[in-house]
Amino acid sequence: MLSRLVLVILHLLIATVAVTVEKSSDDRECVISVGTTDAVGGARALRKPGEVITIRAKPPAKGMRFDRWVGNTQVLADPLASETTLTMPQAGHPFAHVHVSAAYRATTPLPFVHPLFADHAVLQRDATIPVWGWAAAGEAVTVTLAGGMTQTVAGADGAWRVTLGKLPAGGPHTLVIAGTRTVTLTDLLIGDVWLCSGQSNMRGSGPSAEDVAGAELPLIRQFEHHPASECYDGGQPFATFEGHAVKWQACTPTLAKHWSRVAFHFGTALHRQHQVPIGLVTSAFDGSFIEAWMPEATLATLPEYQVDGRFRPAWNLSWGGGQTPFIRYNSHIAPLGTFAMRGVLWYQGESNANALTSLRYRDLLTLMIRDWRATLGQPELPFVVIQMHAFGALDQSRPPTNRRDTWCELQESQLSVARTVPRVGCAVTVDLGREQSLHPPDKKRISERAALVARKVAYDELVVVYGPLLRGSQNEGGRIRLSFDHAQGLTTRDGQPLRHIAIAGADRRFVWAQAVIEGDTLVVSSPAVPQPVAVRYAWGGAQQEANLVNSAALPAAAFRTDEWKDEASR
Repeated sequence: MLSRLVLVILHLLIATVAVTVEKSSDDRECVISVGTTDAVGGARALRKPGEVITIRAKPPAKGMRFDRWVGNTQVLADPLASETTLTMPQAGHPFAHVHVSAAYRATTPLPFVHPLFADHAVLQRDATIPVWGWAAAGEAVTVTLAGGMTQTVAGADGAWRVTLGKLPAGGPHTLVIAGTRTVTLTDLLIGDVWLCSGQSNMRGSGPSAEDVAGAELPLIRQFEHHPASECYDGGQPFATFEGHAVKWQACTPTLAKHWSRVAFHFGTALHRQHQVPIGLVTSAFDGSFIEAWMPEATLATLPEYQVDGRFRPAWNLSWGGGQTPFIRYNSHIAPLGTFAMRGVLWYQGESNANALTSLRYRDLLTLMIRDWRATLGQPELPFVVIQMHAFGALDQSRPPTNRRDTWCELQESQLSVARTVPRVGCAVTVDLGREQSLHPPDKKRISERAALVARKVAYDELVVVYGPLLRGSQNEGGRIRLSFDHAQGLTTRDGQPLRHIAIAGADRRFVWAQAVIEGDTLVVSSPAVPQPVAVRYAWGGAQQEANLVNSAALPAAAFRTDEWKDEASR
């Protein structure tokens, strides 16, 4: 457990590049520390409580301007000034660190055509297709695609928008947008578009050489946006991808090795299954908390983000860079507008596996799904959540821990959302992790399992996507009987006795238990616990050692029958 916690902390320190006020590799972010803390990537400055420090934002790149400071802005004299003062909290302040980052905005005019519509783009099949951009107020705009033509007039703010009719999968097509000027976009395909988002496990590039060797797949395209210079934080929602270079690419062996590994395997699995073009809009950020992907207006309504009746975006964590609330939503999600999509693939959670948010995550994820559906204009947009993988080592010779496990709580939260929110599915991956690895190497199997879930929640196929999921428990004296959903053919994947299951009495002291499969139920007991009240399965490190599966060879998700939250360390 301790080694796993150390790795999580190290992962977050790497993701949050801490820099000093005096000298920095990225001066857009100023990180001030109350105490002495070392961090990978730079040292945090040591400051005294009450000290006043002058900070200034890095001069913006061409075509950009300073917008505002984000992060712990309540400590700034003027959050809207590029040069201002920061007052360190007094001793006893609950925040370990103070983080502020400079956010920028584009000064260039909004484009005639939104950059999502470009050569080689994939547009959503069997759905109305919104197309939009900006022109002079009152300018007439005509949009032509696949023989259909639609006209509109730019509004007083210059914004124009048309909605094209539904088209079947196919192409290539040419999209022509004509006003006082004409833009002709070629090689557009009609297929299924998926938004692939999250943190480093989603962003991570590099499918293996073997995987991409034959990846000449012109019907699979990726839209990805990278910072043109600095990674500009969104102080307010962007209309386009400001400060980012964006483009659509068709899949080739040379290009695919730089794509998101998860998006690549997910897309190829869906293409193989449905034989239609696949568009992958990849938008992820290393080390990001879920709060970074949520609108500021939603976070401001949550009590944990309020102090003395005011919105405080950092409550008990050191926000900075990718972790600052709402900035990833502003710069990565808001610019997508109402671009028609088939669904969302979400792979995030490591950064929220902590005592503050692991249980709260189920509410945050539910709110994020609601907000993204509203932003994208699709109230029933399917979501596929990749559950966090196994992590850590298991020693069956030692009793299971009685300590709170926030990693398992986070997994529990992810699955809870999938079981309660319509058109949300969860790819259970407890069997696909590695000891001491925050980035499981087998992204192909993880992605293919996510694609299997997508076939159910987004394509309404009658496929089995879950292993056994706990339905309920019944105390039978000295033993507890567990019942499951998706329990057909309940067995162990290796034919060995069930592993990684523990039982406890009212004293909450868990011990390893024996479990016997009886039909589609599991009977759990231990001579050391004559009056059991709770059972836990795969709850703790090395979940990959847990071996309960169903006839589809899909693993049981980690579970517990108790709701104990304040366990003592024993």
